[in-house]
Amino acid sequence: MRYLIAENQSKEIAARQKYLYDIFQLYFIPQNPVDGFIPLVPLGTAEFSVIFIVGHYDQVRKYLKSNIRNIEEGTIVLITCYASKLKRFKKNDKVWFVSTAENELSYCYRGKDYGFEFDITESEIDFYNCSKLEVMERIEKCFQHL
Repeated sequence: MRYLIAENQSKEIAARQKYLYDIFQLYFIPQNPVDGFIPLVPLGTAEFSVIFIVGHYDQVRKYLKSNIRNIEEGTIVLITCYASKLKRFKKNDKVWFVSTAENELSYCYRGKDYGFEFDITESEIDFYNCSKLEVMERIEKCFQHL
């Protein structure tokens, strides 16, 4: 499992580490940047074959263009706007999910209003709040299939 956050959102790393710990009960450690993204990788064993990619559309598109062949995880979760434009990368056997969007926009809400220290999407809030479900069930419930 990996959680990639765009480098221009690096100030959110500590808050996202707390968010990820609350969800998975795993500590996530930042790694060296790869093509504009900072991977957060769990310490220990994470049994989930999932990669989350958080960033603006152009950043996510650029990352996928360069790295789609190297993504080993079976499930890809994109937290970005205009996700339907990224369908062209969906030529493999991966299961793809995207954050909830309205008119192609995945709105971010002021995190402090919800107890978070970063601006957060509706899907991320829902994912955090449905902790009783298994990880894949939560992804299917809180994100949309691409």
